[in-house]
Amino acid sequence: MTSNLYKQDAYCVYTCSKGYYTYEIQKQCTKECPLGTYGLLTNATCLACVSPCMTCLNDKYCLSCIAGYFLDSISHTCQQ
Repeated sequence: MTSNLYKQDAYCVYTCSKGYYTYEIQKQCTKECPLGTYGLLTNATCLACVSPCMTCLNDKYCLSCIAGYFLDSISHTCQQ
């Protein structure tokens, strides 16, 4: 049985409040998405950056890369 509860501040909730993102992996409601994820505004969900991005704005725009890759400042993708 899976739980549909999320931790928001010190409480367990069924849905995250306005102003919070749902971080499904850790079943949390968060004001900012954790490192390695970005906030999808349409449904207030934290989604993983596409590897090899370490930080990103969305699934196509990297801000930094994992070790061994460099950021192409024109395409905003990580290159080896």
